[in-house]
Amino acid sequence: MKVNDKINRMMLWIKPSTIASPCLLFIFLMLYAGVADGQSAAVESGEEAAKKHFKVGAILYNDEDYTGALVEFRASYTAKKNPKVCRYAALSLQALNRYAEAEKELKNCLEECADKVTPEVKKEIDTLLAQLAEVIGSVDVKCAVEGAEVFFNGKSVGTTPLPKVVRLDLGHYKMQVRKEGYEDYEADFDLPGGETVTMNIELKMKPKSPEQKAPISPQEEKASGTKDKNAVAEAMLLAEKEKMEKEKLEKIIKEKEKALKKNPYKMAGQGLLTIGVILLSTGAGLTVGAYETKKSYYDTSKRGRDELKDLNSMFSSIAVSSYTIGGTMVVLGIVIYALNPKYKKKIEKRYNEMGIAAAMDGSGAALSFSGRW
Repeated sequence: MKVNDKINRMMLWIKPSTIASPCLLFIFLMLYAGVADGQSAAVESGEEAAKKHFKVGAILYNDEDYTGALVEFRASYTAKKNPKVCRYAALSLQALNRYAEAEKELKNCLEECADKVTPEVKKEIDTLLAQLAEVIGSVDVKCAVEGAEVFFNGKSVGTTPLPKVVRLDLGHYKMQVRKEGYEDYEADFDLPGGETVTMNIELKMKPKSPEQKAPISPQEEKASGTKDKNAVAEAMLLAEKEKMEKEKLEKIIKEKEKALKKNPYKMAGQGLLTIGVILLSTGAGLTVGAYETKKSYYDTSKRGRDELKDLNSMFSSIAVSSYTIGGTMVVLGIVIYALNPKYKKKIEKRYNEMGIAAAMDGSGAALSFSGRW
């Protein structure tokens, strides 16, 4: 019950005709003023605490003590909800490489402080969220078994079916899925920033121990025979599937070899080097011609000297052009050819990832890589 309501009810007990009424009225008014001042002081105390924690957090942030700054900014936000303070807490998390946690904190802040977020602060938060999205990936977990607990690097993220994709910092992860009565599932994968990895999980039930088997009746034995036939059919299907996966892997290997042979950097680099060497050789031959014409200059008649002079000039000009163009092509060829290992590594990475996805399809887990490589 509010203080005003309490005082109003107590005032009804006082008879106006009594002598004590003015005194009691004065006492109640003084009590009311004291409680109101106490509430105002409490509000001011909350604001002061928020300012104090924010000031300490700013000092720690500038000193690159991001862990301490995060603690102070969160304490300031707890004392008084302020979207600006939440943004600084997210910046501290970003400096600590805890990108997904920073994104979650900002989104929660936008919901809690929806009526306090100004357009300017909203723009700053949206800009920070866009930066964080570049270093955060999503994992879409698909599993037909309900109630299986999902772990990433030993940390639980919930049970299947997960309500939404899991947002994680980019990096390498070990995924585990566990449920009573089923064999544990494990898989390692890389999560690029700004992309989505889909994990299709197929949990296998644990085989029953011999002690759990009860004596079977003739009817059960007959049914067991039917199950054996089904098991043979399943084994044949599995063998056919493994054969298809093997063919798929062989196809990927052939495509990889073909892509490596069509390496544009290698072809362009070799072409430029070849042409450059030919031009340099031509320039060398023309230089020899120019030298011979100059050498024969004084051994001929005046008319012959003019012809030799023109010929010498032509040889010299073409030789200089050959040296210039040939040298440029050799340099370009070397530069382009130097990019060959990088291109080769890129191709190998791409087809290795395709091979991993194809191999994992056979064991019940598929990796789907989205975006551009």
